[in-house]
Amino acid sequence: MANILLGSDSNPGGRKYNEDRCGVDHLVTRSGLRLDVAVVCDGVGGEEHGERAAQLAIDTVLGYLRTSQETEIPRLLTSAVRAANAAVVAETERLGGHQAMASTMVLALIVDGQTLHIANVGDSRIYLCRNGSLQQLTCDHTFANVMVWLGKLTPEAAASNPDAGKVMRALGLHPALQVDQGIYLGTTDYGERTGTGAPAFPCRPAIPSSCAPMD
Repeated sequence: MANILLGSDSNPGGRKYNEDRCGVDHLVTRSGLRLDVAVVCDGVGGEEHGERAAQLAIDTVLGYLRTSQETEIPRLLTSAVRAANAAVVAETERLGGHQAMASTMVLALIVDGQTLHIANVGDSRIYLCRNGSLQQLTCDHTFANVMVWLGKLTPEAAASNPDAGKVMRALGLHPALQVDQGIYLGTTDYGERTGTGAPAFPCRPAIPSSCAPMD
């Protein structure tokens, strides 16, 4: 089995609050799956609520993976992300619902050092860095994309809309959550690559300047 190198970094970039959170872990689930995990969350909310949402989501998804007895990866991904969503929704309710809090999430699992599986909610991204070039593997759940997927607007009309960059899907907004597991390498077609049947992506041995960063 290949050894997977994981690392993480976050910088507030001059902002008062750093609402970005990231986590990495090498773990074995209760069902015996060997996983290398990387997850990024970008919190949304006034004061420190965005930070709280992002950190709670990170802690919840990693904890869920460690204790899960699920052996089927797409189900494991969906359940883990939905558990994080439920935790953020519950925290909002615990605070009385007076302060909105939400977070994006993008999650990568490498199984047995061989295959990459991903899931995302919102506009945080996974990129593949290979042969010196970056390729985005996820699709952003923004107004500009979602309105086109739903058939409500043309790509041109959606892109020119003032709300084009608005995030349409995030943890903490609703108890029900659709989790995207599409690997969109070589296509922008949402229907073609999304859903629980999304294929795993084979990993290759790393060479200098060829890695798999997340943003």
